[in-house]
Amino acid sequence: MKLGSAGGTVFVNASGLSDKAELTVEIQDREFKPIPGYTAKECAPLRVSGFRQAVTWQGNDRLPSFPHPIRVRVLFGGDLVGKIKLYAIYVS
Repeated sequence: MKLGSAGGTVFVNASGLSDKAELTVEIQDREFKPIPGYTAKECAPLRVSGFRQAVTWQGNDRLPSFPHPIRVRVLFGGDLVGKIKLYAIYVS
């Protein structure tokens, strides 16, 4: 996906999240390489179910306008990953 000049914020709609079932999001370049500052390790895990849950990476809540298209990778983690339902992920 190519972001506009203003960049964007990543949001997730998911249920089944808890301290034992979490999502992390990683932003990658077109060659599937993680973009520094937006890796899964730098992502604040999402542990609260809900609509339009904002994704952040070490205090960054907005993606900059990258000069190239990006890919969004969602990772499921925890002991209860089978309980997680991911309904949507979008950039606004």
